[in-house]
Amino acid sequence: MADKAIETRLDRLTDQITILTNQLSKQNARLKALEETVAGIGHRESLAAADRQAGAPAQEHFEEGPVSVLPVTSSWAGSGSFLARLAAICFILVIALILRTLTDNGIIGAKAGSMIGTAYAALLIAIGWKLLQSGRKLGPIFPVCGALLMFSLILETHARFSAYTSVTAYTILFFTMLPLAIMGHRYKRSLFLAVGLIGAACTGFALDFPSPFFPQLAFFLLAVNVVAHLQVTGRSRWVHAILYGMTIFFWFLWALKLHAPMVKGIETTPEVALSWYLPMTLATVLILMGFSVVRSYRHGDSLTLFDIVLPTVNVLWLYPACSLVAVPLLGDDTMVGYAGLALAIVHFLVAGAIYRFSRHGGPGICAYVFAGATLMVMATLAAVENILPALPLWGAVAVMLTLASQACEIGGIRLTSYLLQVVATILGIGYGVLLPGTPDSMLATLAAGSLAVMSAFQFSWSRHHPLACSVGFFKKVDPMDHTAILLLLSALVDGFLMLQLVAYDLLASSADPVNALLGAQSVFINLGAIGLMIFGLVKRQREILYTAIGIVVIGAFKALGYDLFKAHGVPLVLSVFSFGAVAAVGSVVFSRWSQTSHTIGQN
Repeated sequence: MADKAIETRLDRLTDQITILTNQLSKQNARLKALEETVAGIGHRESLAAADRQAGAPAQEHFEEGPVSVLPVTSSWAGSGSFLARLAAICFILVIALILRTLTDNGIIGAKAGSMIGTAYAALLIAIGWKLLQSGRKLGPIFPVCGALLMFSLILETHARFSAYTSVTAYTILFFTMLPLAIMGHRYKRSLFLAVGLIGAACTGFALDFPSPFFPQLAFFLLAVNVVAHLQVTGRSRWVHAILYGMTIFFWFLWALKLHAPMVKGIETTPEVALSWYLPMTLATVLILMGFSVVRSYRHGDSLTLFDIVLPTVNVLWLYPACSLVAVPLLGDDTMVGYAGLALAIVHFLVAGAIYRFSRHGGPGICAYVFAGATLMVMATLAAVENILPALPLWGAVAVMLTLASQACEIGGIRLTSYLLQVVATILGIGYGVLLPGTPDSMLATLAAGSLAVMSAFQFSWSRHHPLACSVGFFKKVDPMDHTAILLLLSALVDGFLMLQLVAYDLLASSADPVNALLGAQSVFINLGAIGLMIFGLVKRQREILYTAIGIVVIGAFKALGYDLFKAHGVPLVLSVFSFGAVAAVGSVVFSRWSQTSHTIGQN
């Protein structure tokens, strides 16, 4: 019975192979006929051209009658190349299907079939490389088909037959991806890079899904990213960006797999490997950071957008990913904060080293300064219980960055200093440490005052020391440095917060402190508007005058739109009177401004 069954299967397989052979013969005949037709068209055109040169009419060579064929200039021109590629794909697929049929019917063992299929896919990649070296048009077909065949083969054999262990599967994936990445870099073909790198990463994700051994997959993704850093350049950086996004997704998935049982006090499973998480995470970030530093040092002027944002993206995912595991493990985030501050200092030192030893590192310096400032803010929030002492520290760092930007003529550093100063003010308000009622009123007053002074100093410095940038934000987006207005606004807000804290303490013993504070707030706003208008008139600075107009609008809304309904008594009188004084001073200031402008115009 067994012999009859095998004979029946062999007969069926023979019939299938016969049918496939007949179909291939028909396709070859059609392809040959099409090539002969195209060759005939070319021959007739050459005869017509010769007749035109000799003065003979071209129609004499078409006495046999018109031929119903497409002209060479039609959209089917070059279809021979397309059909040749299609035929090559079909032949490659036929051989793969034959191997699959032999394996499914038990003629070849599962393990032997897997090995033969792997060798066949590797042979296709090798043939493709050889054809590319020879400049053949069919060259790109073979490595792409070989890689896709290898990826599908690894997935199926690992899942169904267990022919390969996980380590063997990852190894085969790596050595499939590597030649495609090299060919993509050498022959400037993004398709090879996309198929090799992204395809290998997707296949690695699918292996052992949904419960892989996370350290193995992490090491494999790290190796793929290293190859991407070495081989992906120029316009193909989008491939690396997608790959890096997949890597970040994997790390957060691993972190959540650890975080969920840890917060519940449940023991983690072996495949998530808690002891491997933090070392692998830090190793990955430091290795990728090292490649980024080298690229910034050597090719600073030709960095792509991905290279510039990479250091910041690194710290944006590294810190929360480590916190998800370290906080349940250690009990709090203080140590994570200290580690983050240390890494922020490393980023600043890297930026300084690039500036010191590289002549073309401007974009790289900006990238690492911005990443260091971002990580410093994130880590400080975890390292200290009260951010109030950290606010002046951030302001001082912002001032130092402003001075450094003037020394090295790098606009990105100055922009970072602006944003850092603004973030200090916003977080001080958001955490409530600069608002009335804070427990450390005296310290809060000093912090707000110091921030106001440093912001005002930065604004004045930026106006007296403009940058002459040839590239970047201050060349393409804001050549007049209007962004520095953020510093002026920050100084005004910090000054208002300082005066508000002082008034809150002084008026705390009054009969109605809330009502008194409402009036004091309006007086502070309107006095600030008066001071800015006078200063803008004296210095002839339009931006200060326009800022004063904005504050006048705020004062009008506060005095006439809010205090009239919320305040009463003397505070209300002072509020409305102060706004009236603003209106009077504003009338004089704008009158003088117009007169002065007219006089200057006549002169």
